[in-house]
Amino acid sequence: MTDAAKTAAGVSAEAARRRVFIPLVLACAFLIDGIDQTVLTTSIPQMAASLGESPLRLNLAITSYLLSLPSSSR
Repeated sequence: MTDAAKTAAGVSAEAARRRVFIPLVLACAFLIDGIDQTVLTTSIPQMAASLGESPLRLNLAITSYLLSLPSSSR
């Protein structure tokens, strides 16, 4: 194999890895974001009880937390 062929093969292998790696990273980010939102919304009653407040009073805190997450939450 010539040097040019080895270089072309290396570039195509790198491109193939990148085609798989980028969607995998994005999928993991969306998964973690979804899990984070689920944990937060299911723990609202316990958080409110420990703070001595009504769960409805945590509305602003929950909204601001979800808006501060990456763009997948919007």
